[in-house]
Amino acid sequence: MWWRKMTSILFLLSLIIMSSCENTDNGLGNELTQPSAYTTLIDTCTVSLTTLKIDSLQTSGKGLIIAGALSNENLGKIALKNYLSFNFPSYSESRKYDITPLRFDSITYEMYYSSVYTGDTTTLQTLQLHNLINKLVLPQSGSFYNTSSVAYDENILAEKTFTPYPNRGEVVSIRLPDELGKDILDKISTRSDEFSSAEKFNQYFPGFAITSSQTDENALFNYLANDSSAVIKVYYHFIEEYKEERELTITTETSTSFYAVEHDYSSTPYKDLTRGYEGLKAKHSGNQSFLLGLIGIYTRIEIPYLSSLLEVSRAGSVQQATLTIRPVIHTYNEQNPLPEQIQLYIADDTNSTVDAITTNYGSDMQTGNLTIDDDFMVDTYYSFTITDFIRSQMDAIGINKQKLLLTLPDNEMNGSLKSLILGNSHHSTEPIKLQIIYNIYD
Repeated sequence: MWWRKMTSILFLLSLIIMSSCENTDNGLGNELTQPSAYTTLIDTCTVSLTTLKIDSLQTSGKGLIIAGALSNENLGKIALKNYLSFNFPSYSESRKYDITPLRFDSITYEMYYSSVYTGDTTTLQTLQLHNLINKLVLPQSGSFYNTSSVAYDENILAEKTFTPYPNRGEVVSIRLPDELGKDILDKISTRSDEFSSAEKFNQYFPGFAITSSQTDENALFNYLANDSSAVIKVYYHFIEEYKEERELTITTETSTSFYAVEHDYSSTPYKDLTRGYEGLKAKHSGNQSFLLGLIGIYTRIEIPYLSSLLEVSRAGSVQQATLTIRPVIHTYNEQNPLPEQIQLYIADDTNSTVDAITTNYGSDMQTGNLTIDDDFMVDTYYSFTITDFIRSQMDAIGINKQKLLLTLPDNEMNGSLKSLILGNSHHSTEPIKLQIIYNIYD
């Protein structure tokens, strides 16, 4: 028998042993081109894709403001609204004499870019500020979501049109009405009742809603919300021995502030997508499935005929299984780049995740190993090693049969408009592919 072992080793080293199966109606090739081979490559497994939509995504407490609007034939029309309440400001007296008047200079709302944006950064952006009707109070669930909304005054309190420079570290400063700044300065310096407690302050000044112009649908930008960004600044001075310039900073209450998403996808390939377990099968959306951040769209992956591998040989085993995902060409570019990482989870028959596809060490998530073809854009792909999952599902039936869920990482699903459009097994140019190296022992 030593010669059989030596032959098998030589086959593996030379790759001559690797052959593809003929495709059959059951979705899996089972007619080997080399019947005497001990190892074969099976690469014609049917992989079914279904686009799913999460009911809602938590967006409060993220320390982010995402502003702007974007219109894209593949993604639809997307517009962001932000809702912010502010912390009770602290004020320390710096005058020697109470009778020295405080002179108001200006009041601004200021925020810094984060490194995340989507769309055309060369076009003008317009942001509009509105007064909230009431201070933000977390609902009983403990969070606001991308589907939440609260009442605000439709009249525009302040507005700014500007060219964004997200990579320069510049501040976006929106001038607020002088009347508001003068009133805040007067009330806080005289210890008026409105500034006697946080509750009374928030009744006096509930906060802002930030919207974008309905005519700007070119880009979305992320801004930071912390102690130095997304703040109101009141600039003032007084003169005693010499001129003293001061500023009062009012910070955003990040635990309650949130962003909401308006999404019109009626003209997209996934226009028939609804929330729920059924989702939208890729065959009904141009043989394509979708991932989309901020909205909560992800993809279920099923391998319906996997048990047919046993027809090749019951005396065999899966040596390796690789899932290759190819983004549909022309659905991504410099303005809408591919996500650098994607993730796979294992789900039960209710779509609930039970595990994750991890590295060989079992502790870290696989993230797709993105390979980009910068020259021709035709050999760009993600790949996952899913050997253990395939082995576990070879003869699984009923409630033991599991699926894969393909999604963006949490921070990108909740905090960016990253997207991925992938083809199913029947896509004409970028089909998803499962390759299985199968050892045969009989």
